[in-house]
Amino acid sequence: TKILYVKFKPNSVYKYHDFPEPAFKEFINASSHGKYLNKNIAYKFKYECCSEPNQPYRGHTFLPE
Repeated sequence: TKILYVKFKPNSVYKYHDFPEPAFKEFINASSHGKYLNKNIAYKFKYECCSEPNQPYRGHTFLPE
């Protein structure tokens, strides 16, 4: 589906759209998921804040600049 869900503490979930499979593999294999996300994912992909994965949209949609 090319959608990446990332759950942050305490309970926020972000849904990243059009996320490429090679980047997913790099993210999963990264020594630090947080550092990888901040450098390579955050603000580079269209994303929205959701309540939980696969639940109806209940947040905001943000577009990268």
